[in-house]
Amino acid sequence: MVKYAAKLVPYGIAASVLLAAALVVPTAAQDPIHPHRMISLVQSQNMLAQKMSKELVLVALDIDKNRNLNNLKSSRARFERTLKALRDGDTDLGAPGSSNPDFLESLGKVGELWLVYEATLRRSANSRSITADQVGTIADLTGPMSDAVEEAVEILHEEARQKHLISMLDTTVEVLAHQAALTQQMSKEFLLVAYGHEVDRNRRALKNSMALFDRTLNGLLNGDPELQLLPAPNQDIKAHLRMVARMWDEFRPLLSVGTRGTGLDRASIERIVQVNGPLLDAIDDAVELYEAL
Repeated sequence: MVKYAAKLVPYGIAASVLLAAALVVPTAAQDPIHPHRMISLVQSQNMLAQKMSKELVLVALDIDKNRNLNNLKSSRARFERTLKALRDGDTDLGAPGSSNPDFLESLGKVGELWLVYEATLRRSANSRSITADQVGTIADLTGPMSDAVEEAVEILHEEARQKHLISMLDTTVEVLAHQAALTQQMSKEFLLVAYGHEVDRNRRALKNSMALFDRTLNGLLNGDPELQLLPAPNQDIKAHLRMVARMWDEFRPLLSVGTRGTGLDRASIERIVQVNGPLLDAIDDAVELYEAL
């Protein structure tokens, strides 16, 4: 996620790409399932990696331990199934699989990281406790996992561009997917500060993540020429994004405590958890509104 701002243009948000591809005419050679579905599934892995990290630190902090262990188990299963579906296909998930050697190689990098990631999560689940070393391992792996996922997404983007299957709508939905992942990333960074893991580094990361979320949300609402984001296309979507903005106005000051590194008591951690879930759900609902256009 740290590379998201720099990758906005490579991810297909350049105006020349958007305007040329605003209307997409399917060709006979295209796959029966639009590549946007594969891109969405790959991007969901990024959100899940951040979410699992968040859940693991919550267990380490002894916050609603049983619930977060169960959430962690569910997130692990979803990540593993999606990873397999991206490679081999899964009709129920709408994934046709891929024979693109570059994509499969990139997916292999995700898989290699996942082996270490999942083994750490499994040991934690079996012991029902989290050590500082395990927190450090997952924290260190999440960044490279995110980078590997982004590499896989860009390969799919290039494939879609060659088939003339990329649109402004797809791009906006992908930006929203990044926003969803950022909700989990910001919570994870806050919790790592609360846990005492690389406090200065995570304080800075949290501040940067908050700035990116804030700017992108404003761009989704009002447009952002530099980020090549168009304003919300209709009143229903605009009203929903304004609701997301109100939720963000509640979430932001809670996260800001983490950027200072002081005053992170149990009550503030629990409040972060309470607000985080509904915000993620609201962003998912925004995706559905765009996809219904």
